[in-house]
Amino acid sequence: MYNRNNIDKNGETGDMARKRRYPERDKLDLQEEPEVKVAASEQITTAIAAKVHSGSFLPAAGSIPYGYIRDVGNRTYQIDDETFLVIRKIFTMRAGNESISAITAYLNGQGIPSPGKLRYIRGMTTDSRMKETQWTRATVRKILNDISYVGHRVHGRKKLDSMGQSKKLTASDEWTVIENAHPAIIPEELFNTVQAVNNGELDKYSKQERRSAVTKDYREVLRGKLFCADCGKAMIAKKSAAKPGSAAASFVYYECSSYYSDHRRCSHHYVREDAIVAELSAVLTERMEIVSDPLYRKTQIEPYKIELEKIQKVLLSIHKEKDAISERNMHFYEQYQERKISVDEFKQVASDNREQMYRLDTKERELTEKMSELNQRVNLVETWVKMVKEYGN
Repeated sequence: MYNRNNIDKNGETGDMARKRRYPERDKLDLQEEPEVKVAASEQITTAIAAKVHSGSFLPAAGSIPYGYIRDVGNRTYQIDDETFLVIRKIFTMRAGNESISAITAYLNGQGIPSPGKLRYIRGMTTDSRMKETQWTRATVRKILNDISYVGHRVHGRKKLDSMGQSKKLTASDEWTVIENAHPAIIPEELFNTVQAVNNGELDKYSKQERRSAVTKDYREVLRGKLFCADCGKAMIAKKSAAKPGSAAASFVYYECSSYYSDHRRCSHHYVREDAIVAELSAVLTERMEIVSDPLYRKTQIEPYKIELEKIQKVLLSIHKEKDAISERNMHFYEQYQERKISVDEFKQVASDNREQMYRLDTKERELTEKMSELNQRVNLVETWVKMVKEYGN
């Protein structure tokens, strides 16, 4: 149904369009002094601003509102035959007082590709994360507040102060609105009805008593440490806010990220944060009692240290033996130089010494590796004991 080639009316991707419209960007050497960079930034910003106010500025394909495609030849948007009915459905449902959550659930339930997924299908992005993205409440809310759908083009929702910085959202009174710049998908009356519904909902929420806050929150401590036992994916934190006046308290819970993004990938299950913290606290309390017992150190650390002492003694013996072999080599070499032993005798002695030295080097390497491993174990146990004791204090 969705044509990968349907990127815009002239078949351009966002990068292709930018290079064609702003060849001066590729000519500028932005690796020069800061003053040059600032001048270049101001030059480009001024050129873009002029095009915006004249109505000739056309954003890249990736910035075109969902429901439209770029018409480069006429410097405008054209209605996307494949998605404009989705926009009308969203506005019609909202005008009928459907909640944003209900609209989102409907779109996902109907299998309608989200804006991100559609861009991936059409080849406008190669980001594989977009392949399975679904509709979200934030995306639906953004569409419902976008005046572009009545034919007005809006510029300046985000502002880039200078090159190399992130864009920032701007207030609506700073926007540049070009009226009747492209075909409307919905009538202005429908848009106004939806804004009345949105404003009524906001007014209702503003008058409601605030839900109780979570009294204890360990999300920062547990971030990145919890994983689903079924699929192995990360668990994500969410908050269940108790209603005003309710005897129940608000709490944080964790849900499988795989199930959250796509219910087909895993089963529905969650765990409350207070249950996790209680389990961790019980384990730490138990470990604190164990490490506080002098017998723990005697059984968990002392055996390693005893073995380390034995290895050190063996290594010292090996070093002495290697020194003796080196001295013996030198002695027999002097004997050979003084013609007291033959060439064959010297070669035999040297060969025997090399074999012994190789055997000792091998043994020394093995013991050094074992000593390093034992030291790591001792450090790990001592660090663990220190952390548990700090928890107890």
